[in-house]
Parts: sequence; structure tokens; C-alpha cells
Amino acid sequence: AGSALFIDGAFSDAVYINIGENRAIGVFNGGALFMGYNTYYDTASNSYEYAITAPAAAIEWDGGGNIKFVTKASGTAGVEFTADTRMIIQNDGNVGIGTSTPDSIKLDVEDDIEIGTGTTGCVRDADNTTLTGSCVSDERLKRNIESFPSILDKLSLLRPVTFEWRNDEYDWLNGQEGINYGLIAQEVEEVFPEMVQLDDRGYKRVSYDIAFSMRLLQGIKELDLHIKSLASLDVLEDGSFAGIFFTNLFICFTSIP
Repeated sequence: AGSALFIDGAFSDAVYINIGENRAIGVFNGGALFMGYNTYYDTASNSYEYAITAPAAAIEWDGGGNIKFVTKASGTAGVEFTADTRMIIQNDGNVGIGTSTPDSIKLDVEDDIEIGTGTTGCVRDADNTTLTGSCVSDERLKRNIESFPSILDKLSLLRPVTFEWRNDEYDWLNGQEGINYGLIAQEVEEVFPEMVQLDDRGYKRVSYDIAFSMRLLQGIKELDLHIKSLASLDVLEDGSFAGIFFTNLFICFTSIP
């Protein structure tokens, strides 16, 4: 057992090298390449086992062209090696962390993540547009600084919607199940064309990034000016329809915190 390398074009048995008492390199599971620490190949059981009762780790290259990084907090000596997959690089280049079956996206992290150091950490897209986080914004590093133009009328044309993703029709989509919230790319494109991009499949994407947040902030500032302007008007108190209407409107806006 363990001595055969290649017979008639197929593996007839495990091919392995035990290095010392707790390291092993070899082939198992129908051709998967294996390299592990705190492991050894047991010829009696024809399986890789934990060498000692201690943490263990390994890298596996399976027959599908995937690379798995596996660990075990504490393996039991003499028990078959069955560590948990912590990260996988699939043959299409997609990476999963905390899962052995990542969604069809380049990076699928199925747990909390932490970025940056201390209180700083910035997430940007491929063209360095800020997405979120604590990012450098010092005036001394900027040029051509200009205030936003009036934007409230355009913002009012955007239509917030609820929707469900058509995951059952597009197996690559992997959208969140149930009710989602957002905008329609085609509608956004009519108002803010620079916020919409085309992906490599030909579908339109909306940039929910810092530029969109700044547009919302500008809209809030303009709305605040409108409310303050309305509050400064002399309200009619003659009992007419117009007087009652503007009185109620005045009360409504001035009661906003």
C-alpha cells in the first residue's frame, strides 16, 4: 500500500510522502493533491490522519482545479483528517472565504470583515472612486474644488423601489433573497448618466458610491433652504382659502425638527 505511482493511466492507490512524524504530501480523494501539517498517511487505514492532538492545516488541489486552504483548531491523534475549508480559490478565479461554495462573484466573504488600521480604512472601486469607509479628504490634497450645482429637481425624478431578484432565471446572479431596495439603472441613466455603467455581461449597474451620497447631501441642503424661505414668508390670516392653506403649510414645514 502506498507504493504504486501510476498504473494503466489511473491512480491505483494513494501516493504519499510522510515527512517526519507530523507532515505529509500526497494524493488522495480520487486524485486531489494534498500537503498538510499535523498529518500523516496511515497505510493501515489508507487515509490521512492527525499525527497528534493539536491544531492542523493543509492545502488541497482537487481534481476540479480548485485550491482549498483548510484548518482544524484541534485534531485528534489517529483520527482521519477532516479539516474545515477556510478559503477556496476556484478554477474560474472566484475566491471564497468562510465558505467552500462561494457565490459567482470574485470575492465572497461569509463573515464579518475589518479594513484599515485604527479608525482609518477606505474601500474604493477599480478607478479609485470611494465606496465607503474613512478615506483621505484633506483640502491640501485637492484642486479644482467646486460646489455642487442645484440638484433637488433631478433627485426628485429618481424612483426608489422595492423588488426581488430573478435568481431562478439567472444562475450567476446570486441576488439577496426576498424584498430588496434600490433604484432602476435605466431610470437613473436618464437623470444621472454618469452613475450608470455597463458590466461585462451587458447589464447596467448603478454606482451607489460617494458621488451619490454627495448628491443626496446637496439635495438636503437645498430642501432646507426652501423650508427656511417658506418660514420667512408673511402668512395670510384673513380666513380665506389661501390664508388657511398657507397657514397650514407654514405650520407643517416649521414643525419639522
